[in-house]
Amino acid sequence: MIDKKKLSVVRWDITSKCNFNCSHCYASSLHRSQSSDLSLEEVQVGIKNLGDPGVSTVMFYGGEPLYRDDIVKVVEACTEQGIQTYITTNGYLLDKKCAALVQAGLRGFGVSLDGATEDVYAYIRGGNRYEQVIANFKELSKLHVASRVIVMVLMKENAADASKMIRLARDLDATGVIYEGLAVDGNALVSKRSTPLEPGEYVRVFESIVEETLRVGFPVEAINLRMAPPKVVQHLNSKYNVGLDVEQGTCRAGMNSVFIDSRGLVFPCRGVHPRMTIKTGFKLKGLSVVQNTLHDILRSDEFSSFFMLGDIRKPSNDLVGCRGCSHLFHDCHPCPIAFATQQSAHVEGCINYPLGAICQASSESGLNIA
Repeated sequence: MIDKKKLSVVRWDITSKCNFNCSHCYASSLHRSQSSDLSLEEVQVGIKNLGDPGVSTVMFYGGEPLYRDDIVKVVEACTEQGIQTYITTNGYLLDKKCAALVQAGLRGFGVSLDGATEDVYAYIRGGNRYEQVIANFKELSKLHVASRVIVMVLMKENAADASKMIRLARDLDATGVIYEGLAVDGNALVSKRSTPLEPGEYVRVFESIVEETLRVGFPVEAINLRMAPPKVVQHLNSKYNVGLDVEQGTCRAGMNSVFIDSRGLVFPCRGVHPRMTIKTGFKLKGLSVVQNTLHDILRSDEFSSFFMLGDIRKPSNDLVGCRGCSHLFHDCHPCPIAFATQQSAHVEGCINYPLGAICQASSESGLNIA
């Protein structure tokens, strides 16, 4: 069960609406059947109901959070509760709302680019928007926004731009770059225009990122490789003599965070949303943060069922690739659903991303990551 003493982060899809229709977006899967978002009044009640576990940070996603006319008031409500706020955005509307959001107390933005070059960006995100988004990002440092992060979802279509993103981040005065994996759902499943990297391709991409980071002088500690299992990070640290955090990509559900969808329903993470777990047969209905305090939700039977999928340590004896691994249950925290339904030699760190397969492919390639 989630330890309320450790829970500090809430990831909230504050709206289902968006002004983009990106080819790889999983959010269309989460919001496909939803007709409306919470009202401002309902959001404000929900924010108050976060109080008891001592939530320190709310990270707003979407849809496009800036598409909400009242997003400034949403941030103000968090600030009044002593909660720090961050927004992940496509960046197109930043010029219209950035200053007001910073004044309301927002600590930072994550801007989804997905292409360091205009052609790649346009293929994935559509339209002639690249220059506007880049111009908007440049304004963040002028407004003294504390956290200015670029977010890139890795796929075959933009793998060649992964290292180029580091140089762009340096030129834009970004404070960090987050590399995510592609969830094959929503638009990615329907459009067929976004292709996941093969497990064995990830390490080569990670190496190119670290090499470019060292080449251009961008801080290594400012990159986050969400798809890198601990053993792969260990390899990168050894090969390049750097100090990347070993716990880059790992299940945080039950560790320090929860997810709230645009209807205000709370789940251990986005991956156990009903739309995202159809293939496993495991479903949670979600409990409303408007009607319940987060304190009560964390202790509900609904949440307990997620963490009672069986003794998750027992299957590790059958996982040849994980047997005896010092990272397992320390800085490699497996997804309970993936762990309970494991079919391969390595445990998966997430039900929607092949962290275990990446680790397995890396081991089979002969990398020195023992």
